[in-house]
Amino acid sequence: MKKAIILNKMFEGSWNDKEGNISHEIIDFALTDNGDYYVYNVPYGCCPKWVHIKGDTLKDCETHEVEYLYLTSESRRGIFDLKYRIKLKHKLHSFSYHKTGKQKDIVSGEMEQLYEKLSITYGGKKISEILDTDTPLITFEADYMETAVEPISINFSEYNYQRNKGYLKEDEYRNDYVYFKETVEKAKWIRTGLNPIVVNVENTNQYNKKTFLDLIIKAESEECYTNMLFSVLNQPGIFEAFCKTFASDRNIDYSHHFHVATTQLSRYYEWGLKADIEPVCFLLVPDFRAFLSHSNRKSEIEFEIEKNDPEMSGKYIVVSYGNVGDFIDKHKHLFNENYEYFRYLDDIIAAFRNYAYPSKSEYVQALFRQRIEELD
Repeated sequence: MKKAIILNKMFEGSWNDKEGNISHEIIDFALTDNGDYYVYNVPYGCCPKWVHIKGDTLKDCETHEVEYLYLTSESRRGIFDLKYRIKLKHKLHSFSYHKTGKQKDIVSGEMEQLYEKLSITYGGKKISEILDTDTPLITFEADYMETAVEPISINFSEYNYQRNKGYLKEDEYRNDYVYFKETVEKAKWIRTGLNPIVVNVENTNQYNKKTFLDLIIKAESEECYTNMLFSVLNQPGIFEAFCKTFASDRNIDYSHHFHVATTQLSRYYEWGLKADIEPVCFLLVPDFRAFLSHSNRKSEIEFEIEKNDPEMSGKYIVVSYGNVGDFIDKHKHLFNENYEYFRYLDDIIAAFRNYAYPSKSEYVQALFRQRIEELD
């Protein structure tokens, strides 16, 4: 039997920012209440009839064996990163997507029967209660998820992987298939922690405290966090305290006037060099991108800087959202009550801390848990 590889681009960022939206593949990061593991295949939860998973009963139409489903970043100029790989165990169906009409109702009904048969619940809620049922919400039963010890970049020579799906067959794009297989086989992989969703637990880490950003559906808007940080750092004494906290090893003359820039750090850095000034550049990122994962020598963001902006490698001081929340909390005494957003300080602190998850898996599970709690 011929071989193939499934690639899925994850829906992230602004998609989850919109009211009522939650990425369907969010189930890829959690176990059911029974400890089973199911995953969603974009687009629309469908699986081509030609896909065969080793161990399943072979059907005449199944011509290509698939072992893993890979979750990827978006493709830019033909280059994308492998984020996770999921070991597939069984194909549950080969339904096609139908937006309207009789066939849509048939598929929805058969999928609902499958959810019931397999007892697929998360945090006590049926999967069809959590996500919309326009599409099949589970496509495969899986064994486990892994993440690469070090990020893996893929650059195909022939196959055009774009949008949100990719099926790389060894007999259609032989060179790219061999290149991909050799790349992932040389890489080191480690299991990602997956657990059932537990709701209504004591919030010991201050995660998921509702803030005004949730009210206006901007809890994941980078622009909001940038603006909040800009406002905070412009208060008297705060920027100096920030530098002493996160850039204590830098030689900074605090008698000078400081300009807090929020974008285009590379350009500001170049401008500073021309003026014989060594700029101090901070990079604000979610915690799971800022810190070393597993045995990584570098964090996810450090690898991205080396790849996309190598001249700035080692120039940024990476500060996590959680770090910022803790910093503001520790220095609340420096804020004057005349600060126009003084009454929002606790919300600002909570908003930054809501990003303080040590891994992407834990962050996604928190989104899942929040959705379930909203149903009660």
